[in-house]
Amino acid sequence: MSLEIEFNNSNGKYTAGNAVSGNVVIKNDVPIEVTGLKITMFTNCKFWTGKYVQMKPQTVEWTQPEMMETLNSALFDNKDVKSKILEAGTHLVPFTFKAFSKDHSYTYEDEDIFNRYFVKAELDIKHKGSISAKKYFKLAVLSLNDYPDALEWQTQSLEKHPGSKSRRVSMEITMPTGISHQESVPIHVSISNSAKNPMLNIRCRLVRTYRLPKDSDAQDMQAVVSHSVDDFDVSHGEFTFNFEINTPKCTHNGSIISETYRIEVEAQTSETTLLQLNFPVIVGKWRDGLAREDSPFEKKDSVKEEKEELPISMAGLSLKEADEE
Repeated sequence: MSLEIEFNNSNGKYTAGNAVSGNVVIKNDVPIEVTGLKITMFTNCKFWTGKYVQMKPQTVEWTQPEMMETLNSALFDNKDVKSKILEAGTHLVPFTFKAFSKDHSYTYEDEDIFNRYFVKAELDIKHKGSISAKKYFKLAVLSLNDYPDALEWQTQSLEKHPGSKSRRVSMEITMPTGISHQESVPIHVSISNSAKNPMLNIRCRLVRTYRLPKDSDAQDMQAVVSHSVDDFDVSHGEFTFNFEINTPKCTHNGSIISETYRIEVEAQTSETTLLQLNFPVIVGKWRDGLAREDSPFEKKDSVKEEKEELPISMAGLSLKEADEE
């Protein structure tokens, strides 16, 4: 007598947005009378609490007390029937769980912490108790290609009048909405500064906000993952610089553990006028290379080049017509 779980995805790997499905395989050498079959999907994780014990970060292992989903099996043809005789042989009971949301917590295995997913089957046999089987599967990191918002760009602007209304410092920032774990993120700056000394200091920070399971007492934690400081000798105009990102984690905001990111951009003039903008970003992985849309400032530059070339071609046409005459 044996009970096994087989996934339709043979390698046991799924991504956010997929539905986990497969079969519970019952093998019995003699006829048995079964009274129930419960198929459950649940998670088990171990996480840092944010507290320290003897100079070491404290961890807690946690299994979701309320299972993520429990399915009523198709083992019984009639709901009113309380038991069923299974003749000797192999019996397949299909199951399909609802699809994971795109921002669901993914599987990870780090030093001292983890997040794991399982499907469990429990078969009740009359007069013989029950047998169970459990099988592990992976939920892969978010693919940015499958997340429409991650393909777009975002723009914010801010203006200040230090000292008097006649003086103005304004800044407009454009950057991607989706970024990968290791990437040079292009950040486009449009600046207008009436200060006599045009020096501009720009700081960028990638900030990670981490929320633990809902039934734990720990509060949200924040940490700066990447940081850069650059000086630019400008008072007016547009320029682009790259912010180097290096993080092993991923955006998710599921029911288990939440992990979100934002990029903070601070610009400070030589006269200490401070402008600060915050951009929520989606961190994940690109499939088969970078797939986001062309940046708005690249499109703008392309239009400028076309406009600049137009008078030249028209001038050439006029000369040709003059020669013909």
